[in-house]
Amino acid sequence: MAAFNYRQLVCLVPARTWQFYFEARKIDLPVDHDWAMPFEPLVKGLIVALEELEADLARTTYAELRRVHTLANRRGMFALRNAARPDAALHEDFSRLTSDAERALWTMLQWPELFDTAEAFLSVDLQIGVRGWKRLKISPCDQIFRGPEDINALRLALASAFTPRKGTLRACEIETLDRHLDGGVQFGILIEDNPQRKAEFGDDDRVRWRDIRPPESMDVVIYPANGVIDILAPGG
Repeated sequence: MAAFNYRQLVCLVPARTWQFYFEARKIDLPVDHDWAMPFEPLVKGLIVALEELEADLARTTYAELRRVHTLANRRGMFALRNAARPDAALHEDFSRLTSDAERALWTMLQWPELFDTAEAFLSVDLQIGVRGWKRLKISPCDQIFRGPEDINALRLALASAFTPRKGTLRACEIETLDRHLDGGVQFGILIEDNPQRKAEFGDDDRVRWRDIRPPESMDVVIYPANGVIDILAPGG
């Protein structure tokens, strides 16, 4: 994946979508700014506007643009389409947009929750085949039982498996996501890890210590049609 360069990203998205973004995020532009101006001076003006943002808004904006950049490629497009239902408006909109960068930015603006889901898909897809990944094969099945009772039973089983002997039952949360293109069901699992002490600066610029219960993250993707199960967990 290419290194993030917000100036290059600005060049990849046409004026119509940048106008939508700047207005949605309430980013001020000079009073004489004209969205109909030729693209080259328009790009220069947008770059200047981004570079002159006040610190808090700049951090938020650059973080969003970095997320757009991460999905602005072939694998990111697959993740976005995988997150959308087959009849979703996204598929029709994508055919009218001019670049993967514009498609990613458009999705962030129009369907932020779908964008979040696509990020979760891409994160898993990039890890499949590398360290910490294992693939299992079982018999294909027609249905995955994922109702509240089923998920709660899985949550308790995982929490018990990760709880030290004579320890308090670990906290566990499970989120399920439908992968509409490849037919998988992705389970995002967070399990309470060992407690830690964390140092941080307070409002008085002095260090404070705080006890935290960090989560350990893992993902499981089940493809019921072919019986494949991909498991991604720290340490394999």
